[in-house]
Amino acid sequence: MPDRSNGDLLMRKVLRIDDAASESNEEAQSAFQKSILISAIRCTLTYVLIPFVVPVLGFAAAVDAPLGIALSLVAIVSVTYSLRKFFGSDHPRRWQYAALAGVLLVFVTALLIRDVLRLVG
Repeated sequence: MPDRSNGDLLMRKVLRIDDAASESNEEAQSAFQKSILISAIRCTLTYVLIPFVVPVLGFAAAVDAPLGIALSLVAIVSVTYSLRKFFGSDHPRRWQYAALAGVLLVFVTALLIRDVLRLVG
């Protein structure tokens, strides 16, 4: 088992990664690429398709918030999954990705809260 810092041990605990589990760096890279692709699709749908195309079709209010909630939840799961892969593989750039993932999670969570409030309010 590699020598891990207290921060690494804490992140593995938060992400519920078994100490015996080991991921490869290739799996981490693949998860990262998929996560970024999902985030890019979410952004395209959220900022291009929903505001400009859906109103033309005449049912923007009915799909805007539910679609935003679904996209946000998929993005949160994807980012969390890739974080687990990065820390599970002890990837050399896991902390840099953790910083990027943290920023993404803050923004996506804010969008999720906005959409939930629009749906219930």
